[in-house]
Amino acid sequence: RTNTSMKYIVEVYEGVTGVITREESTIPAEIAGKTREELEQYFADYNEAHEGETNKEIPQQKELISFSKDQIVVRENYLVDEEEKQVNIMAIFNSKKDYMRVMKNFI
Repeated sequence: RTNTSMKYIVEVYEGVTGVITREESTIPAEIAGKTREELEQYFADYNEAHEGETNKEIPQQKELISFSKDQIVVRENYLVDEEEKQVNIMAIFNSKKDYMRVMKNFI
């Protein structure tokens, strides 16, 4: 069971940048006293309730990464939504000559 003497570590995953940051925090009241199985069910329910969420202020998914007598690690996923996906164009080729000029640097 979770208790106040445990470390509560939150990994924040930013889907736009792909960066994960770790923060130590206090155990939230809604998960205090829960077993590992109860936490897994809590996060499954959270993820189901927030499926397709577009609010950038709250995580779209939460998952239990590790659970031990000393600490709990939870990952909060802030994922990019379909409207924000973008493509970076690395090169535009107008002819075979342009293609060969660029590709010879890689050969």
